[in-house]
Amino acid sequence: MPRTGHCSRGLRRALALAVVVATLGWAGRAPADIQEQRARLPPAAQGCADELSGTWRAHAYEVNQWRVVTVHIRRVPGDPTRLEGSFTTELWIAPRDRPERPVCVPGVQHRTLAGALHGTLVGEHMEWWNDAGIFDEILHCGVSEGRYFGEGRSVGTLHRAEEEFHASWTGSTDPVVYRRIDCGGASAPNPVPVPRPAPPLHPPSPRARGGCGC
Repeated sequence: MPRTGHCSRGLRRALALAVVVATLGWAGRAPADIQEQRARLPPAAQGCADELSGTWRAHAYEVNQWRVVTVHIRRVPGDPTRLEGSFTTELWIAPRDRPERPVCVPGVQHRTLAGALHGTLVGEHMEWWNDAGIFDEILHCGVSEGRYFGEGRSVGTLHRAEEEFHASWTGSTDPVVYRRIDCGGASAPNPVPVPRPAPPLHPPSPRARGGCGC
């Protein structure tokens, strides 16, 4: 009997070909997708005193839903590599060609989640993430799917000259463009509450286990 995990030579070749095709397809779409994301974002902030602190935003598609992620980030005093802040993630289920916020009619699912954020910046490499927990939710349309979410993480490269952070979200290799749209300071929104730990006796549904795309 073959061992579990044994892979025939033909199957290995087929898998390798599939990876090449997928890679080429992603590479061909990535530049256009980045330009489309840029066109959906507000103009970049100008004249910021700090190269990082402020409000960053992304407006991108993942799986079957659109997400507008707004991050308020700042440096942790005394540690130049550590970051802290908060986020809001607005989500709605729609096809890829419908990036606009939906009209609230029966069957539309549209909500906003908010929570605390942590991060690091080392050279050009930046990442920020939310811890797993129960988050504040604003339900615009539809039915709540639960307020528990797993860790969500954005990892990528900071492009200082363009005021952009090119990243990928948890579980995805598709490019996501964050742009700094505000320098922070007095005009930055107040941080939202820190997420509370999840109740141990009430595990989330499989659909709600993923990160919130921050």
